[in-house]
Amino acid sequence: MATEQLHFERAINFTVDGDHSIVRGLATVGRFTSDEEEQGKFATSLALGTAEGKVLIVTPTSAGERKVVQLNVNKKITALATWMRSEGESGPDLLCIATSSSLSAYDVERNSDVFYRDMPDGVSALSIADALPGSSAVEGGGSVVLAGGDCNIRGFDRGGGEVFWTITGDRVMALESLKPPTEDQQQHHFATSVLICGTDDYQIRMLAREAEVVADITEADAVCHLVSLDHRNRFGYGLANGTVGVYEGAKRLWRVRSRHAPSCLLAFSPQTEENNRSRMELAIGWMNGLVEIREQSNGQVIFKSRVGPDPLAGVVTMDYIGCPVPVLMTIDIEGRVHAWMPQSREETPEQESLQIFRSEPADSNTTEQLSSEAPVDDLPVLDETTIKKDASGPDVGILAADLVVDSAKGVALRLAVPTGVIQKVVVTAEGLYGADGHVVSPQPPAKQLEVELPIPRDVETTLTVECITGVTKASREHTVLEAQIKLPRFAMYRYVGSSLEEHGGTAPTGSASFRITERIEKVQLWIRESFLMADWPKTLKEGSGEFLKVAFVSCRKARSADEEALGLEIAMKVDGSVSITTDCMQLAADVIQHLCCFLKVTELEASCRATAEVEQAMLLVDEYDDLRQKLMADMAESARAVKELLVRMEDLRLCDYSRKLRQALVNVHRISRGMIADYSKRRGNHGMLLEALRELNLWINRGANLRVGRAQAAVVAGCKRALKDRDAATLVDPTSGQLAQIAGTMTL
Repeated sequence: MATEQLHFERAINFTVDGDHSIVRGLATVGRFTSDEEEQGKFATSLALGTAEGKVLIVTPTSAGERKVVQLNVNKKITALATWMRSEGESGPDLLCIATSSSLSAYDVERNSDVFYRDMPDGVSALSIADALPGSSAVEGGGSVVLAGGDCNIRGFDRGGGEVFWTITGDRVMALESLKPPTEDQQQHHFATSVLICGTDDYQIRMLAREAEVVADITEADAVCHLVSLDHRNRFGYGLANGTVGVYEGAKRLWRVRSRHAPSCLLAFSPQTEENNRSRMELAIGWMNGLVEIREQSNGQVIFKSRVGPDPLAGVVTMDYIGCPVPVLMTIDIEGRVHAWMPQSREETPEQESLQIFRSEPADSNTTEQLSSEAPVDDLPVLDETTIKKDASGPDVGILAADLVVDSAKGVALRLAVPTGVIQKVVVTAEGLYGADGHVVSPQPPAKQLEVELPIPRDVETTLTVECITGVTKASREHTVLEAQIKLPRFAMYRYVGSSLEEHGGTAPTGSASFRITERIEKVQLWIRESFLMADWPKTLKEGSGEFLKVAFVSCRKARSADEEALGLEIAMKVDGSVSITTDCMQLAADVIQHLCCFLKVTELEASCRATAEVEQAMLLVDEYDDLRQKLMADMAESARAVKELLVRMEDLRLCDYSRKLRQALVNVHRISRGMIADYSKRRGNHGMLLEALRELNLWINRGANLRVGRAQAAVVAGCKRALKDRDAATLVDPTSGQLAQIAGTMTL
């Protein structure tokens, strides 16, 4: 039976100024300037950011020409966004321009900044939200611009006032806002607007208000792209490893992976003159010049075409003059623009150029196949597949796999096969290894094998182990055996008994204490599922239902030979009091968050003691303040010297003192060389200042993650107030859990 499909025709082709290279992701559409043909209206324009620090405003005209306006930013542009005017508001849209050190809302029509803000942490992602995160549709509050930088997110209103601030675990790579639901959408939407941020540490975090985390998702690589699909809390995402997919809330609907990375994502509603559909689909621009549109519900390809050999810099939708419906517009890095106009036509399911399957559960026995018409370099890697065995029957055997933790090797995978020898092992794990996995070829092949697993960070995942076995070492016929084994979150911490001192180590000085209402048996169950416990029966005996005390030592190498391995102690009494003892605040925060998630604890207050990290933070603040003062003094001295030289040279020129003027020029050249050297020094100092700010943001994040719920929000809110007042760095008090001030200025 025939079904209605969409056909796209290439309607417009042109090239923007060829002297500029368009930066990936720097493309947006808005009504920035007045329409010369219709009084009182604003023309639709395309804004492009270039590698030379310029913004090109391309406005098409009815005569088939294009007017190009060039804005000189003279800084590296990192993000562009269109701040559309609100309903009932007159005037043009604002163009938000982000650089590595500033954010400005620019009025192109008036050629002036509406506001300009210094951003010491830089801006790597922008998003325009209709309301603050946590606001409902009734509350509103007006649109805001959200800027993600190095470990923080800041929000500003139309006047440039800061109305939102929160911290993240790493550099923000992508931002998107889910709109608050209307009355008829309450069933399938969050109750309030939600901010989604993707970071460099593989995390997708959903925030309602500054410290209320709705969901935290761990992905397989850095999250580079996010886009809202305006339906049932669905949003598209793109990773640095070439994965693209769609989530509905915290549930993944589908994903595909290509050999090429996505360069841009867009929520696009293909409309024709006969069909005015409002459903958003996911448009994807790839690094190999391919553009495609996929259905948001299952990832099925609606349209795809290769634009050219160059990577795509942007994919936008635009009301182009002369086109009856909004067109899909692609821009490559060389400035070539192509517009695609959707049209209806009748197709049969067999005519689809590529078939994409839903992700199946890990235990599925079906093998998903791709259409043979798909180009070889564009075939996506499917979400889950099962390798077909080369042999079957009772002689094949079962792969025995087990995880052990050792102080020297860390986590090791023990493998054994009943017949033959293991010739190669491939271990894949989402969020831990890349697309190729961890490959080991034992020499010589053996019947039993112990594979050391590199685990650079604490992550809970499932290891898929594939062993290629042969009857003998020289066998040319191979059998593939497969097994899956769960890797606990804290597998790299080896159990050493009830205390570190019994193991010969030093007791940590930092700790976090809190109280829960759960029984000791529930905490024991969490420990068993979160660590590799070879001596778990002994641990149960030590607990005996009245108390629990366990100690662990990290298997990761210390930063120096004299430094002890990181230790961790967990103790619980029958009254529900729990203490986490370690010298690493990040580890303590991870343990508390993981425990609260397992026990479904929504509110938790903790008292903390982290003397070593508090002292380190104080040193960072003092160093930051000293470097800042030196920077300002050098700048003032250079400015004074330049002014004096300019006045002196002008006097000599008017008096026609050529000999003295020549000597003055020599002095100018000498001072110029010194200024260049000072600039290089200041640039290095500035990098150190940014690193200090990053460390302080991370410290605040760790302190907040030692709590859950309202207590966590209180830490973030207190730090925001102190940073806004520019009086001191607000950190978590190590003894009482209250906010304390540490001397030192916190602004550039």
